[in-house]
Amino acid sequence: RKMPECNFFVRNGYCSNGEECLYLHVDPDSKIPRCPHYENGFCPLGPNCAKKHVRKQVLCKFFLAGFCPDGRVACKEGAHPKW
Repeated sequence: RKMPECNFFVRNGYCSNGEECLYLHVDPDSKIPRCPHYENGFCPLGPNCAKKHVRKQVLCKFFLAGFCPDGRVACKEGAHPKW
């Protein structure tokens, strides 16, 4: 069974019970679906879009080629994903 959401937190963005609250505090932004247009590269509504625009990570071109000489920690070319 799923724990019910805290109505006070949903309406006001905070809960007076804090950590002792018996109900689930869900971030309202997590309920907003991702924009399919932005996922494909361009959203015609731009900042006026009601859906979430999530930037994709730029991947390291050396890592994608097979080897990054700087390694995961020191690399400034981009992200090294864990596949």
